[in-house]
Amino acid sequence: MSSERFATVLRAHVETWRPYTLAFPGLVGLGGAVIGEPRHGVATAVSGPLLAWLGAHYLGDYLDRHLDALAKPQRPIPSGRLAPRAALVSAVACFVGFWLVSLLTALPLAWPAAGITLGVVLYSGAFKARGLAGNLVRGLLTAMAFVYGTMTSAGATTWQIIFFAAMFWAHDAATNLIGALRDVDGDRAGGYDTFPVRRGASAALQVAACLYGFAIIAAIAAAIGTREGLSTYALLVGAACCLGVHALDIIRFAPRPLPAPTALRSHEVFVIERILITAATISLGLGPWITAALLTPIVIVSFLLQKLLRRHHEISPPDSSISAAAP
Repeated sequence: MSSERFATVLRAHVETWRPYTLAFPGLVGLGGAVIGEPRHGVATAVSGPLLAWLGAHYLGDYLDRHLDALAKPQRPIPSGRLAPRAALVSAVACFVGFWLVSLLTALPLAWPAAGITLGVVLYSGAFKARGLAGNLVRGLLTAMAFVYGTMTSAGATTWQIIFFAAMFWAHDAATNLIGALRDVDGDRAGGYDTFPVRRGASAALQVAACLYGFAIIAAIAAAIGTREGLSTYALLVGAACCLGVHALDIIRFAPRPLPAPTALRSHEVFVIERILITAATISLGLGPWITAALLTPIVIVSFLLQKLLRRHHEISPPDSSISAAAP
């Protein structure tokens, strides 16, 4: 393989990873681990969900390759820069790594690992194209990543685990629904019956806002009875809430039909917002200074990587065939 071809394939893999999103699943697992007393080390809590998410990205792009050929031909697989078989093999390799990390750490981790694996397959292969059910299933994956993290530790109260899991479920379902708004024309042309395709942008915004509000209520309920680190937690949840409202307002005040770049901008804000709300969870276990040391570079790098990579990956070029196929 020539150096030029190697660079092309490497960039295709990096684009498939969505590196601006990869900190999030690791942070969710870390949040689950540190709200208790870690027993097996936090490395598994971070690396397990991260490997699962990488596998999910590869599998999702493999299963969506025909849709992407129509709506987003610039993406790695339809553009020919990444072979479909290579994407599928990479997905399997990531999930094998996920299971090895889990089973070599502690056998009970097999239960949330099985839930995450099954959820990824069901979401990517079936529910993604089936209205609101797809968004709700997608939210469950993040909730299970948090539960996965809690099983590497001991001492967290059941009610706190339940409230945080509910927060991550509703929050990720809301952000996934907002993310679907940028793909309405392509999904409709490709036969994907997502909630925005069925009901439109305004209805999707209302549901996303309700889910987001539920997530914030669950975040508040999860902190009830907490004494240490509450001020940092409240500060980060408040900051996240401000960003979340701003992201929703981007959609609320946008023209209809909703332009894809506007929907993408809203989701870009949520990518940063969800790092803050996850960092709030981490702050309860690690305190403000360690949390700040983690949060600052992750936010900066995620912001810069979105600006560098995301628009090309998500928005089809003007001459895409979707222009003719979409109504």
